[in-house]
Amino acid sequence: MSSDRDIVAEEVKMLQEQEERRKLDEIAQAKTVERQDAVLLTMLGDMPSLDAKPKDNILFVARLNHITDEESLRSIAEIRTGLTVKSVDIKKDPDTKESRGFAFIEFETDRDASIAYKKLQTIVVDDRRLHVDFAQSVKRDARKPQGGRHREEPPPPPPPEAPESGERVRRKVKRRVKRCDAKKYRKD
Repeated sequence: MSSDRDIVAEEVKMLQEQEERRKLDEIAQAKTVERQDAVLLTMLGDMPSLDAKPKDNILFVARLNHITDEESLRSIAEIRTGLTVKSVDIKKDPDTKESRGFAFIEFETDRDASIAYKKLQTIVVDDRRLHVDFAQSVKRDARKPQGGRHREEPPPPPPPEAPESGERVRRKVKRRVKRCDAKKYRKD
């Protein structure tokens, strides 16, 4: 009888070790994928460094109406959550200065942001139901150029085309005349 218990105990221990190894493998794999994503985002210029992490006290708000301004968004967030908003940053197009339809709301603590996340899920502002999530982006260093189509130098003008020879021009004109003549005498 004791040998049967020993065998069962060994099997249970072996299963527990296998489960533990499987969990450790999953964690290692998740860290590898996270690291690969960070490397890619750094190479693309979307992250300043591999060690950069987004702040947990900042919420990302999307689907904003273009007429929503920072003060109204701040007051609505404070009233709806009952918490103090540290800052509101509605992103605007650099050329037109109009809202791009999303913003970042910063709260005092991570806990406040978590509470606000839950309370702002069903919020409607200026006839739009907003999408609220925790911020995924990392603020870039102000000294680094941000790139993008609005901040790059315009492309150089194309080189001037070589003037066409007289023979080429005569052939083009001849073809156009033939087409016009063909259309003129075509019966519909």
